Amino acid sequence: MRLRRALKISLLGAAIALGGLALFVLLWPVPAFRAVLALHVLLAPNYRAAYSVPATNVEVAVELKPTHPFLAEYERTLILANPVNRQEQKMFPDTGGYLRTNLYSLGGGRFLVKGFFDEWLVQTQPLQINESSQTTQPGGTFIGAFDDTGDGRWRFIPAAERIEQPLVARGG
Repeated sequence: MRLRRALKISLLGAAIALGGLALFVLLWPVPAFRAVLALHVLLAPNYRAAYSVPATNVEVAVELKPTHPFLAEYERTLILANPVNRQEQKMFPDTGGYLRTNLYSLGGGRFLVKGFFDEWLVQTQPLQINESSQTTQPGGTFIGAFDDTGDGRWRFIPAAERIEQPLVARGG
């Protein structure tokens, strides 16, 4: 009896999934459907996490903008700002599972922003962002990381709150 019930539920689930897939395939050519998906991506909220450099008015931030209507894929932007100036740099996009970005102090108002696949040298006087060659050795002192907290919030997590986690790409 249990086997028959489990079989019915499984078949019902498969039928619903196939019906949803068929609807998606049939509606894809409809411009209105594609427009709704594009609108969803365009109107999706951006997420911003920032670190305020002590004893300055400078902020180092990483902003995420969704690039897919339902997958967790993001365009990442590094932002360096003070009250009168702002520098922005597109970072390597996150295609799933590669959001975490570590921040290191190099001294003298210089910082290293290190992602899984890119690195950026940031200077606070004057505001400047330059691409750095990818290294395996972290330089400077770990300050914290821009990361998801596990409950869906994107924020800067200071080193006092969480130890440095290595940025090792785990291919799929």
